Amino acid sequence: MSMYIENNLTKDERIIIKAKKSWLYMLCPAFLLVLVLVLAIVAQVLVEPYTNPKGLYVQNQLDAIAREIDDELKGVEMDSEIPEEDLKNSGDDVLEIMEHYLGHRDKYTWNDYRKAALMANKELIEQDWEENSDRYIELLNAEGGFSNIVAKYGSFVYILIWGLFLCYVLFFLRRLIIWLSANLALTNKRVVGKIGVLRINTLDFHLDKIDHVQMMGTFFGNLFHYYSLKIVSVGGAGLDNNRRHKEKFNQFPGISNAQEFKDMATRAIELHAEEARKAQAEEIARAMGK
Repeated sequence: MSMYIENNLTKDERIIIKAKKSWLYMLCPAFLLVLVLVLAIVAQVLVEPYTNPKGLYVQNQLDAIAREIDDELKGVEMDSEIPEEDLKNSGDDVLEIMEHYLGHRDKYTWNDYRKAALMANKELIEQDWEENSDRYIELLNAEGGFSNIVAKYGSFVYILIWGLFLCYVLFFLRRLIIWLSANLALTNKRVVGKIGVLRINTLDFHLDKIDHVQMMGTFFGNLFHYYSLKIVSVGGAGLDNNRRHKEKFNQFPGISNAQEFKDMATRAIELHAEEARKAQAEEIARAMGK
Protein backbone atom coordinates (compact mmCIF):
# COMPACT_ATOMS: atom_id res chain seq x y z
CA MET A 1 0.00 0.00 0.00
CA SER A 2 2.81 2.39 0.86
CA MET A 3 4.44 1.59 -2.53
CA TYR A 4 1.36 2.67 -4.50
CA ILE A 5 2.86 6.00 -5.57
CA GLU A 6 6.28 4.59 -6.48
CA ASN A 7 4.65 1.85 -8.54
CA ASN A 8 2.63 4.38 -10.53
CA LEU A 9 5.47 6.71 -11.56
CA THR A 10 6.42 7.03 -15.23
CA LYS A 11 10.03 6.69 -16.40
CA ASP A 12 10.74 10.43 -16.54
CA GLU A 13 8.78 11.25 -13.38
CA ARG A 14 10.24 11.93 -9.94
CA ILE A 15 8.72 12.62 -6.53
CA ILE A 16 9.16 16.18 -5.27
CA ILE A 17 7.48 15.71 -1.89
CA LYS A 18 5.36 13.09 -0.14
CA ALA A 19 2.71 13.84 2.46
CA LYS A 20 3.83 12.70 5.91
CA LYS A 21 1.24 11.30 8.28
CA SER A 22 1.26 12.41 11.92
CA TRP A 23 0.48 9.80 14.57
CA LEU A 24 -0.87 12.64 16.72
CA TYR A 25 -3.90 12.61 14.41
CA MET A 26 -5.00 9.39 16.16
CA LEU A 27 -4.04 10.51 19.68
CA CYS A 28 -7.33 12.22 20.50
CA PRO A 29 -9.56 9.41 19.08
CA ALA A 30 -7.48 6.81 20.96
CA PHE A 31 -7.87 8.77 24.20
CA LEU A 32 -11.62 9.05 23.59
CA LEU A 33 -11.78 5.31 22.89
CA VAL A 34 -10.27 4.57 26.30
CA LEU A 35 -12.57 7.15 27.91
CA VAL A 36 -15.67 5.62 26.30
CA LEU A 37 -14.54 2.16 27.47
CA VAL A 38 -14.11 3.42 31.03
CA LEU A 39 -17.53 5.11 30.90
CA ALA A 40 -19.11 1.88 29.62
CA ILE A 41 -17.57 -0.11 32.48
CA VAL A 42 -18.62 2.50 35.04
CA ALA A 43 -22.14 2.58 33.59
CA GLN A 44 -22.38 -1.22 33.85
CA VAL A 45 -21.19 -1.15 37.47
CA LEU A 46 -23.72 1.57 38.31
CA VAL A 47 -26.69 -0.23 36.76
CA GLU A 48 -25.65 -3.71 37.91
CA PRO A 49 -27.63 -3.52 41.20
CA TYR A 50 -30.75 -2.62 39.22
CA THR A 51 -30.53 -5.10 36.35
CA ASN A 52 -31.79 -8.17 38.21
CA PRO A 53 -34.53 -8.67 40.81
CA LYS A 54 -32.09 -9.70 43.55
CA GLY A 55 -29.82 -6.72 42.99
CA LEU A 56 -32.81 -4.38 42.89
CA TYR A 57 -34.25 -5.77 46.11
CA VAL A 58 -30.91 -5.67 47.96
CA GLN A 59 -30.18 -2.13 46.76
CA ASN A 60 -33.63 -0.86 47.73
CA GLN A 61 -33.30 -2.35 51.22
CA LEU A 62 -29.79 -0.94 51.65
CA ASP A 63 -30.97 2.51 50.53
CA ALA A 64 -33.69 2.43 53.19
CA ILE A 65 -31.20 1.36 55.87
CA ALA A 66 -28.73 4.03 54.74
CA ARG A 67 -31.42 6.70 55.11
CA GLU A 68 -32.16 5.47 58.64
CA ILE A 69 -28.48 5.61 59.59
CA ASP A 70 -28.10 9.10 58.08
CA ASP A 71 -31.12 10.31 60.06
CA GLU A 72 -29.64 8.77 63.19
CA LEU A 73 -26.30 10.52 62.61
CA LYS A 74 -27.74 13.84 61.42
CA GLY A 75 -25.54 16.70 62.61
CA VAL A 76 -22.60 14.39 63.38
CA GLU A 77 -19.24 15.03 61.70
CA MET A 78 -18.83 11.75 59.80
CA ASP A 79 -15.01 11.90 59.73
CA SER A 80 -14.80 12.48 63.47
CA GLU A 81 -13.77 9.75 65.88
CA ILE A 82 -16.51 7.85 67.73
CA PRO A 83 -16.21 8.72 71.43
CA GLU A 84 -15.23 5.77 73.59
CA GLU A 85 -18.34 6.31 75.70
CA ASP A 86 -20.60 5.97 72.64
CA LEU A 87 -18.83 2.76 71.68
CA LYS A 88 -19.43 1.31 75.12
CA ASN A 89 -23.09 2.35 75.11
CA SER A 90 -23.66 0.86 71.65
CA GLY A 91 -22.79 -2.63 72.91
CA ASP A 92 -20.19 -5.23 72.09
CA ASP A 93 -22.05 -6.42 68.98
CA VAL A 94 -21.53 -3.07 67.18
CA LEU A 95 -17.81 -3.09 67.94
CA GLU A 96 -17.57 -6.74 66.84
CA ILE A 97 -19.30 -5.93 63.54
CA MET A 98 -16.87 -3.09 62.80
CA GLU A 99 -13.88 -5.26 63.71
CA HIS A 100 -15.23 -8.10 61.54
CA TYR A 101 -15.78 -6.00 58.40
CA LEU A 102 -13.15 -3.29 58.79
CA GLY A 103 -10.47 -4.99 60.85
CA HIS A 104 -9.29 -4.12 64.33
CA ARG A 105 -8.48 -0.44 64.81
CA ASP A 106 -7.60 1.69 67.77
CA LYS A 107 -10.01 4.36 66.60
CA TYR A 108 -13.19 4.26 64.52
CA THR A 109 -15.04 7.11 62.82
CA TRP A 110 -18.76 7.50 62.22
CA ASN A 111 -18.07 6.74 58.56
CA ASP A 112 -16.63 3.40 59.67
CA TYR A 113 -19.77 2.76 61.68
CA ARG A 114 -21.99 3.51 58.67
CA LYS A 115 -19.91 1.38 56.30
CA ALA A 116 -19.80 -1.63 58.65
CA ALA A 117 -23.54 -1.41 59.32
CA LEU A 118 -24.35 -1.45 55.60
CA MET A 119 -21.97 -4.35 54.93
CA ALA A 120 -23.51 -6.40 57.74
CA ASN A 121 -27.06 -5.63 56.62
CA LYS A 122 -26.20 -6.50 53.03
CA GLU A 123 -25.28 -10.04 54.04
CA LEU A 124 -28.50 -10.39 56.02
CA ILE A 125 -30.59 -9.02 53.14
CA GLU A 126 -28.96 -11.35 50.61
CA GLN A 127 -29.55 -14.31 52.92
CA ASP A 128 -33.17 -13.25 53.36
CA TRP A 129 -33.53 -13.05 49.58
CA GLU A 130 -32.29 -16.60 49.08
CA GLU A 131 -34.89 -17.85 51.53
CA ASN A 132 -37.85 -15.80 50.28
CA SER A 133 -36.97 -14.85 46.68
CA ASP A 134 -40.27 -15.96 45.13
CA ARG A 135 -42.33 -13.77 47.42
CA TYR A 136 -40.05 -10.78 46.95
CA ILE A 137 -40.14 -11.11 43.14
CA GLU A 138 -43.92 -10.89 43.29
CA LEU A 139 -43.65 -7.77 45.44
CA LEU A 140 -41.18 -6.16 43.03
CA ASN A 141 -43.42 -6.88 40.05
CA ALA A 142 -46.34 -5.30 41.88
CA GLU A 143 -44.34 -2.16 42.72
CA GLY A 144 -43.47 -1.23 39.12
CA GLY A 145 -41.44 1.94 38.59
CA PHE A 146 -38.42 2.71 36.45
CA SER A 147 -35.97 0.63 38.50
CA ASN A 148 -38.17 -2.42 38.18
CA ILE A 149 -38.42 -1.94 34.41
CA VAL A 150 -34.63 -1.88 34.23
CA ALA A 151 -34.51 -5.07 36.30
CA LYS A 152 -36.87 -6.81 33.88
CA TYR A 153 -34.94 -5.69 30.81
CA GLY A 154 -31.43 -5.62 32.24
CA SER A 155 -29.96 -7.44 29.22
CA PHE A 156 -31.19 -4.65 26.95
CA VAL A 157 -29.48 -2.11 29.19
CA TYR A 158 -26.17 -3.92 28.72
CA ILE A 159 -26.77 -4.14 24.98
CA LEU A 160 -27.32 -0.37 24.89
CA ILE A 161 -24.21 0.42 26.93
CA TRP A 162 -21.88 -1.83 24.96
CA GLY A 163 -23.65 -1.06 21.69
CA LEU A 164 -22.70 2.60 22.11
CA PHE A 165 -19.13 1.53 22.81
CA LEU A 166 -19.10 -0.68 19.71
CA CYS A 167 -20.36 2.24 17.60
CA TYR A 168 -17.41 4.34 18.71
CA VAL A 169 -15.01 1.43 18.08
CA LEU A 170 -16.28 1.25 14.49
CA PHE A 171 -15.88 5.01 14.12
CA PHE A 172 -12.33 4.76 15.50
CA LEU A 173 -11.40 1.88 13.17
CA ARG A 174 -12.81 3.73 10.16
CA ARG A 175 -10.76 6.81 11.01
CA LEU A 176 -7.65 4.68 11.59
CA ILE A 177 -8.03 2.82 8.27
CA ILE A 178 -8.53 6.05 6.34
CA TRP A 179 -5.45 7.58 7.94
CA LEU A 180 -3.26 4.52 7.46
CA SER A 181 -4.31 4.04 3.85
CA ALA A 182 -3.79 7.68 2.83
CA ASN A 183 -0.93 8.17 0.36
CA LEU A 184 -0.30 11.49 -1.39
CA ALA A 185 2.66 12.80 -3.35
CA LEU A 186 3.64 15.65 -5.63
CA THR A 187 5.79 14.80 -8.64
CA ASN A 188 7.29 17.00 -11.34
CA LYS A 189 4.25 16.24 -13.52
CA ARG A 190 1.22 15.61 -11.32
CA VAL A 191 -0.32 15.03 -7.91
CA VAL A 192 -1.09 11.37 -7.24
CA GLY A 193 -2.81 9.83 -4.24
CA LYS A 194 -4.77 6.91 -2.89
CA ILE A 195 -7.01 6.41 0.14
CA GLY A 196 -9.11 3.51 1.40
CA VAL A 197 -8.77 -0.28 1.68
CA LEU A 198 -12.02 -2.02 0.79
CA ARG A 199 -13.36 0.91 -1.23
CA ILE A 200 -10.31 2.48 -2.79
CA ASN A 201 -10.34 6.07 -4.02
CA THR A 202 -7.53 7.36 -6.20
CA LEU A 203 -6.41 10.82 -7.24
CA ASP A 204 -4.33 11.54 -10.33
CA PHE A 205 -4.16 15.15 -11.58
CA HIS A 206 -1.62 16.63 -13.94
CA LEU A 207 -0.33 19.99 -12.75
CA ASP A 208 -2.20 21.90 -15.44
CA LYS A 209 -5.48 20.41 -14.18
CA ILE A 210 -5.03 21.54 -10.56
CA ASP A 211 -6.69 24.75 -9.43
CA HIS A 212 -5.30 24.86 -5.90
CA VAL A 213 -4.34 22.84 -2.83
CA GLN A 214 -6.47 23.53 0.23
CA MET A 215 -5.22 23.03 3.79
CA MET A 216 -7.80 22.53 6.57
CA GLY A 217 -7.22 22.28 10.30
CA THR A 218 -9.30 21.48 13.36
CA PHE A 219 -8.70 22.70 16.92
CA PHE A 220 -6.54 19.68 17.74
CA GLY A 221 -4.93 19.84 14.32
CA ASN A 222 -3.77 23.39 14.96
CA LEU A 223 -2.65 22.36 18.44
CA PHE A 224 -0.60 19.34 17.31
CA HIS A 225 0.33 20.71 13.86
CA TYR A 226 -1.42 18.27 11.56
CA TYR A 227 -3.90 19.20 8.83
CA SER A 228 -6.03 17.77 6.06
CA LEU A 229 -5.07 18.37 2.44
CA LYS A 230 -7.64 18.74 -0.32
CA ILE A 231 -6.61 18.78 -3.97
CA VAL A 232 -9.08 20.78 -6.07
CA SER A 233 -8.90 20.51 -9.86
CA VAL A 234 -9.80 23.18 -12.38
CA GLY A 235 -13.21 21.57 -12.84
CA GLY A 236 -13.70 21.18 -9.09
CA ALA A 237 -13.32 17.40 -9.14
CA GLY A 238 -11.66 15.44 -6.40
CA LEU A 239 -10.94 11.81 -5.76
CA ASP A 240 -11.80 9.42 -8.55
CA ASN A 241 -14.92 7.66 -7.27
CA ASN A 242 -18.57 7.20 -8.13
CA ARG A 243 -19.96 8.29 -4.77
CA ARG A 244 -22.25 11.18 -4.14
CA HIS A 245 -20.94 14.15 -2.17
CA LYS A 246 -17.41 13.57 -3.34
CA GLU A 247 -16.09 16.47 -1.27
CA LYS A 248 -16.43 14.30 1.86
CA PHE A 249 -13.88 11.85 0.47
CA ASN A 250 -11.63 14.39 -1.22
CA GLN A 251 -9.35 14.84 1.78
CA PHE A 252 -6.10 13.37 3.03
CA PRO A 253 -6.16 13.71 6.84
CA GLY A 254 -3.49 13.92 9.51
CA ILE A 255 -0.68 15.36 7.36
CA SER A 256 2.21 16.79 9.39
CA ASN A 257 3.97 18.58 6.49
CA ALA A 258 0.76 19.97 4.98
CA GLN A 259 2.02 23.56 4.75
CA GLU A 260 5.24 22.49 3.02
CA PHE A 261 3.31 20.24 0.63
CA LYS A 262 0.86 23.04 -0.18
CA ASP A 263 3.64 25.58 -0.81
CA MET A 264 5.61 23.24 -3.05
CA ALA A 265 2.50 22.21 -4.96
CA THR A 266 1.56 25.87 -5.50
CA ARG A 267 5.06 26.66 -6.80
CA ALA A 268 5.02 23.59 -9.07
CA ILE A 269 1.62 24.58 -10.48
CA GLU A 270 2.78 28.16 -11.10
CA LEU A 271 6.04 26.98 -12.68
CA HIS A 272 4.20 24.52 -14.91
CA ALA A 273 1.75 27.24 -15.94
CA GLU A 274 4.62 29.63 -16.71
CA GLU A 275 6.40 27.02 -18.81
CA ALA A 276 3.15 26.30 -20.64
CA ARG A 277 2.72 30.02 -21.41
CA LYS A 278 6.29 30.28 -22.68
CA ALA A 279 5.86 27.21 -24.87
CA GLN A 280 2.64 28.65 -26.25
CA ALA A 281 4.28 32.03 -26.92
CA GLU A 282 7.17 30.33 -28.72
CA GLU A 283 4.76 28.31 -30.81
CA ILE A 284 2.84 31.47 -31.77
CA ALA A 285 6.10 33.24 -32.62
CA ARG A 286 7.20 30.38 -34.88
CA ALA A 287 3.81 30.35 -36.55
CA MET A 288 3.99 34.11 -37.19
CA GLY A 289 7.58 33.80 -38.49
CA LYS A 290 6.47 31.34 -41.08
